[in-house]
Amino acid sequence: MVMKSSLFRVFAVLMIMFCLSSALLGLDSLEMLLPENKFYVTLFPEYERGTGEVVFHAGQYLSNFEYLFRKTEDGGYYFFSESGVSTVEKYFTSKMRLISHSNQFHIKEDSIIKKQGYDRRQIDVDAAAKTIILTLYKDGSMLSQHKFPLNENTVDTDNIVFMLQSMLLSNKHQDFYCDVLVPNERGIYPMKFRFQETESITSLPARFDFPAGMKALDKEYSKYNVFVMSLDSIFSLFVWTKWYLVYDARYPYSFIAYWTDEKDYEFYYVGKHIYKEE
Repeated sequence: MVMKSSLFRVFAVLMIMFCLSSALLGLDSLEMLLPENKFYVTLFPEYERGTGEVVFHAGQYLSNFEYLFRKTEDGGYYFFSESGVSTVEKYFTSKMRLISHSNQFHIKEDSIIKKQGYDRRQIDVDAAAKTIILTLYKDGSMLSQHKFPLNENTVDTDNIVFMLQSMLLSNKHQDFYCDVLVPNERGIYPMKFRFQETESITSLPARFDFPAGMKALDKEYSKYNVFVMSLDSIFSLFVWTKWYLVYDARYPYSFIAYWTDEKDYEFYYVGKHIYKEE
């Protein structure tokens, strides 16, 4: 009986240690590293476009994509991407704060829409009210609308790529934590980000076979910066999924690839970056 009690205490302590948030473990927060979500826009290229490949729903859908990122006449920034999976548009302020984001999915199969629940996702930021508004649509009709509090330690999934590039541009090559709005889950969750470096993108864990285009990246890049995102605190007991976000280790630390290690994985990668308007 004493032995069982001791084992229970040990197990309880281990569970508490496992559930401790990154804040209690001494990691810096996004708010500390990028005060007021300062995304160091002066260091971003004013123009960038590229091509790549996206895989959706565990390889059921594969498509090439093109994207464009540029500075607008009013000093803000605009992002557009087009693929067989979806069309994405994002508008940012001059400080790279998200204004709005629209994602129109072209996949119409019932099984996919049923699982996802919508075919268009719209995110709008009400900076004055410090609110993120998520609106979901299907066949042109609004299904639901959700409002979430916005603070300096919160970022939505649609802005993570630029947020992490800002971390690198500001020489913050380190672990940290923040809260992330996950539209598909209709909620905000605590996340931790682990930083690492690698000389080969294919040396990183993945549930899929790296396509030839991704393998070829190792011939172009000699080093990568990688952030591995996972759920923080007690959520990490129930969801072990990791998200990998890979960047060039050279200025301007351009985004290269993203994937998840879950069974219903998705990934995309950029095979070519162009920084001059032709």
